[in-house]
Amino acid sequence: MSRKPDVVDAFDRDAATYGHRYESGDVEALAFVMRRRRVLQLLERRAPGVLVDVGCGPGVMVEDLRVRGWRYVGVDAAAGMLRESRRAHGDVALAQAGVEALPLAASCADAVLAMGVVEYLDDPGGAIRELGRVCRPGGIVIVTMPNRGSLYRLFTRAVYRPASAVVKRLLRGATEGGLGRREFHASEWRWRLAAAGLTLTDVVYYGFNVLPPPLDRLLAGPAIRASAIFERLAYRRAGALATAFILAATKR
Repeated sequence: MSRKPDVVDAFDRDAATYGHRYESGDVEALAFVMRRRRVLQLLERRAPGVLVDVGCGPGVMVEDLRVRGWRYVGVDAAAGMLRESRRAHGDVALAQAGVEALPLAASCADAVLAMGVVEYLDDPGGAIRELGRVCRPGGIVIVTMPNRGSLYRLFTRAVYRPASAVVKRLLRGATEGGLGRREFHASEWRWRLAAAGLTLTDVVYYGFNVLPPPLDRLLAGPAIRASAIFERLAYRRAGALATAFILAATKR
């Protein structure tokens, strides 16, 4: 069964406050900031042209991209996110659609971006093929994903999440549901990208949570300082410490 309606509804509800995740002053906020910074660094190697931002949210990338000369087109399945983007950025070009069927012509974009999208989909490989379809030959596709191989996520899956579920059952009589984001290993994507006509060129890590949950939140200051060190020094390696990664691929 597809989880898309639940995901779209959740992002609709969060539309007005989603942008605050970049400003909350915790390790997650630093990861969001570094994700944006690393994506922009990958795009700096390219001459600006048309960029399609799939899962654009409230437009957190709009101004950074437009000031660099990119012609921005945002696509999101959540109407609330598009409303927030129009409110914040005025005449930005936007379309409401899911990544599975983008309302765009083949080879129309010089760059295609999908940040925090693929992990919510039932068919990640199909989504990558659609991103590749709208990218022109020689263009770039950039995708971000949760890193299943990180020690932080391993501890979360094996220890913290089960323990939290037990505590919630004891205190409330039931566990709270979530969107169930998928996690991936970077190594599994080379062949998936190749099947979509894309050649992997870069893997960049971010989100270095070096304290396990819930210590990363309870000791936010030390957690942020430690994470910032790794963000500066180890973003192209130390994948076991990074909670997420960015893939950059060129369209053949």
